[in-house]
Amino acid sequence: MEVEEQKRLAAEIERLKKKLRKREREIKELKVSNLFLDSLFNGISEEIMVLDNEFNIMNVNEVFLKRYGMKKNSVLGQKCYEIKQRYLAPCNIYRDRCPVGRSRESGEMVEETYSYRDKNGDDKDYVLIIYPLKPDGENIQYFLEIARDVTEYRQLIKRLQSSEKRFRAILDTATDAVISVNEEHKIIIFNYAANKIFGYSNREIIGKDLNLLIPEGYVNNSGLARWFSEFREPEIIGKTISLI
Repeated sequence: MEVEEQKRLAAEIERLKKKLRKREREIKELKVSNLFLDSLFNGISEEIMVLDNEFNIMNVNEVFLKRYGMKKNSVLGQKCYEIKQRYLAPCNIYRDRCPVGRSRESGEMVEETYSYRDKNGDDKDYVLIIYPLKPDGENIQYFLEIARDVTEYRQLIKRLQSSEKRFRAILDTATDAVISVNEEHKIIIFNYAANKIFGYSNREIIGKDLNLLIPEGYVNNSGLARWFSEFREPEIIGKTISLI
């Protein structure tokens, strides 16, 4: 009887050892996974903030802390509007309508763009994205807020728009016809002088084949355009020729 009890105890001990080894492997895998997530969380270039339903900050990444010049232990547990807006109450009590509140009401992702002036007096543009988090299909318990600095992108767009306006002004004041075609030999630019010389309006000519403007009997330029587009070796393209 004692031998059987010893065998049973030995088997139970072995079972517990296996279970413990399995649990240790799971913990190790979880640590590795958390290390990976932590590296991703703090290595990403966007600001990340995790909030609960009461606007309490549960976690933030290094980019967030760097922007606001704060330590993590002084941020966690604080209200998001206290840290970000220096408000004493949620944003929607003031003129701004809280995007987290909108996400909580709709249960959907909310995205908006906002501008602010930093401590150096520089204007900054940000895209703010709020994701509601529902663990296991339950009610919304947390929110993930991602803020992306798009100042450089917005400034680039403004510079491109400004350049386009200057380019269009040059085109429209030029006395020579300026015509541009794409790889399919379709007209994409036709300036004011070209309107006067050829008698076509932009509405009539844009998107049409350049051969519409070439006198009948002259070479078909579409083949030459395709050749130049592919090999960058001009034959007629890039040279001055007379058609009359």
